[in-house]
Parts: sequence; C-alpha cells; structure tokens
Amino acid sequence: MGKMDDEFYSGVDDVKSSKEPAERNGRIIVRNISFKATKEALKEHFSKYGTVQEVNLLKKPDGKLVGCGFVHFADVTQAEKAIVATNKKPFLDRPIHVAFAVSKKAYVQNMENNPKQRFNGTSEDDNNLFS
Repeated sequence: MGKMDDEFYSGVDDVKSSKEPAERNGRIIVRNISFKATKEALKEHFSKYGTVQEVNLLKKPDGKLVGCGFVHFADVTQAEKAIVATNKKPFLDRPIHVAFAVSKKAYVQNMENNPKQRFNGTSEDDNNLFS
C-alpha cells in the first residue's frame, strides 16, 4: 500500500454528518469503481468539482483493481461538491459510492470496537459510524 493508503483507509463520513469540518480534509473514498477504470479517467471525472491533487486506485497483490480508490482535492469544499454530485451516480456504467475518507486509525479502531459489524460504507447505518 502507498502513502495515501497508510493515512486513509475507508470512509463513511457523508456531507450531512455532524463531524466537525476541521476534522475533514479534501480526501474522499470512491467505491464500486469499474475494473476498467484508470487513474486518468477518475481524475478527469472528479476534476469538474475542483483541483484533484492525487488519485489512487487500490490493487490486489497481483495488480488487479479491487474497485475502490481515493481522490484528494485541494480543499474540503471541493470534496463536498464532488460527494454531493457523484455519490450513487454512474461512472463507467457503475453506480459509485463516494464519501469522505477517514483515517486508517479511526477505521481500525471502529473494527476493533465492532468486530462483527461489516464496514462497507454504503448504508445509512455505516454513514453514521464516525459522526
């Protein structure tokens, strides 16, 4: 895993969350990405909403995509616009799920506190975990 993966793992914080804006940054997680996606295509898709500083598509050890990635915007306002505009909307013929990324530490802590809970970030219950 790269630098981005070490810092941020999986996001469930949506725009409507009560989480303080100071705790957010411009990093979002995008799930259900087509296996045909490229960093360039994802960057082009999200550039409509602001300055994309970095894109990372997660891969398995064999190099195949896992269908999840991160997009880092210049600021949180741009990330919010992207979430509102693209969540549950099609990208390469698949509805993507877009939310703020949370730190890997917060993700691991949640998994330790709720070991039986599957953390997929696609339901309203998941969206409230880090509120």
